Amino acid sequence: MISFWIPDQVGNDKLEECEKMNKKKEIKYLAIIKDAWQIIWNNKYLWWFGFFIALGGGGSSNFQLPMNNNGKWEEKTKAGKEEILSFINGHFEWIAAGLIILTAIAIALLVLRIISQAAIIKSVSSIKKGGKSNFSIGFKKGRKYFWKLLAIDLILGFFTFGILIVLFLPVVFLFHVKSYIAASLLLILAILIFIPLIILVSFLKKYAYFYLVLAKSGIKSSIENAYQVFRKNTLPSLIMALLLLAIGIIAGIAIIMLILPLALVFILIGLVLYFILAKVGIFITAVLGILIFILIAFLLSSAVTAFRQTAWLLFFQEIAALKSEEVGSELENKIAEEKVPGMEKA
Repeated sequence: MISFWIPDQVGNDKLEECEKMNKKKEIKYLAIIKDAWQIIWNNKYLWWFGFFIALGGGGSSNFQLPMNNNGKWEEKTKAGKEEILSFINGHFEWIAAGLIILTAIAIALLVLRIISQAAIIKSVSSIKKGGKSNFSIGFKKGRKYFWKLLAIDLILGFFTFGILIVLFLPVVFLFHVKSYIAASLLLILAILIFIPLIILVSFLKKYAYFYLVLAKSGIKSSIENAYQVFRKNTLPSLIMALLLLAIGIIAGIAIIMLILPLALVFILIGLVLYFILAKVGIFITAVLGILIFILIAFLLSSAVTAFRQTAWLLFFQEIAALKSEEVGSELENKIAEEKVPGMEKA
């Protein structure tokens, strides 16, 4: 007599059993943070990836037109627009060249950011397994995942933009028709809906990156798996985010505490050089001080960014049981072994 093993039911049972074990498993946040710090401290080349991620993270600048209530705002606005158009027409070639250069720089920073994120994931995974890893190896491995990670960015970016349009376009319309009370109420509701969605998208992007690079999943399955992991580990994920936020704030305070004594030192040096070289001494001190401050800020920012990326990876491996890029997880490995139909001769 030949008996066949039915894989689906047993596989589902194993899946449920492993999920129950994972739920009961306590997450050691402090151990994760300690391990992340040790990894980036012993492998300082990861700071370069952190530097590129921080540099490619983008920034925001605020521009405000000078306003005074003198009854001639319309005339000044019109005159300002004419001046701006006149300036653009007179310097069009330089402006076009500047925009092309800025676009090229922005694209280069985007490419470096995505590659560096994949490089940190691959490098830390290799370090955890005792494999060889350095900047060159990490960068080459990270480069292989650029297009797929970019696709995840674009998909989640378009999703966020679509949600933004759906939620806030009615608000704009209501303000346009001067229905201010309804617009204000709808605005509050839209914000209350949009903030959790932004948090969800940030976690989806982070976890989808991990799935795609470590488990070599497809783009769609990486996003779907990321959602499942976040759904089952929402509270731990938020706790980890708050812990890393607190560490970031502490690091910011540390930077300020480090910069203040240095500022006092450079003020004293500037006074001394002022008596020796007059204004030239102040200029030299100011340039030197600014360069050193920028170097310190970038150095610490790179280290903190590399630390945060590493900590998130270790945390993700903890909650998703993702241990090996070849099999995806210990759970998947067990199921894969048992899914091979076995038979017994009676």
